[in-house]
Amino acid sequence: MKKYIENIRASVKKKGYIPTSDQIRHAINIVCPDGVNILNSKSAIVDEVVKLLSAPTPSTSSEIVVENSPIPTPQPAEEDETGIVVSEGDKHEVITATASVYGIELSEVEVLELASNVGDKFTDYMEFVQETKQAIKSYADHRYDSLERQISDTSEDLKTHFEHRERQLNQKLATGLGEINTFFRTQSAKRKELSKVIAAAFKI
Repeated sequence: MKKYIENIRASVKKKGYIPTSDQIRHAINIVCPDGVNILNSKSAIVDEVVKLLSAPTPSTSSEIVVENSPIPTPQPAEEDETGIVVSEGDKHEVITATASVYGIELSEVEVLELASNVGDKFTDYMEFVQETKQAIKSYADHRYDSLERQISDTSEDLKTHFEHRERQLNQKLATGLGEINTFFRTQSAKRKELSKVIAAAFKI
């Protein structure tokens, strides 16, 4: 049903009106109450939507909100009678759901950025989904490549850091061993001197 609504919405927009989804569903129920052959009755449905917008009926228990603000007429090359027009809300919803399937968590800012890279008009809903999947895959590849570079850079930084620390420790160790060696040599010379003094003291 959703693809029919977007298809009909695009045709109604050409006539200078912005229909809501509820208004389109109402027109479909009037023209095709059984929900069959909707596209074959598209022209009649479009006329019914325009009639609702241009001459709204009194409010009932199921009130219909009417928006009849004119919009700029799109260029013919940008409209396709057999295609669909995707709203920003639809893009956000599909991007979030598709990313979740791939195990990717996206922030609201990332969703908005991806949505700006996905088109608004497609030949059918499947083309829209495929383009969305490709946009998410490309974004994920870019993010993982960036993460891989960060890990590699961090690894090199850590390697350089520890090599520097190792040189510092080796230098300190060499200095310490040298000082210990000097101490024992000094103590050995002192002991020899003391032995001579003691031996001389006991000579008769």
